[in-house]
Amino acid sequence: MGRTTVVLDDDDIRELERLALQEGRRVEDLVREAVHNFVAERIARDPEWRARFDTLIARIQSRLPAGISPEEIEADARAALAEVREARRARDR
Repeated sequence: MGRTTVVLDDDDIRELERLALQEGRRVEDLVREAVHNFVAERIARDPEWRARFDTLIARIQSRLPAGISPEEIEADARAALAEVREARRARDR
């Protein structure tokens, strides 16, 4: 994992500290999550990336057993994402 320094306004720092306290998280984790979401959003808008992603989704869907509902898939994906995020939080503590 790389490091960088970011200078923030005092108001932003206070708000981040308040949110971190409210959520029981570290400011660093909130900033890391915000940057991750920003980068992911920008990548998702890239047409080449989007085409590769759509191809991947089609391959995955072609391998799913018949009868699995979108809700079941969504629930499994959310559970897997929660596990990964919790593992990252545990690692970063």
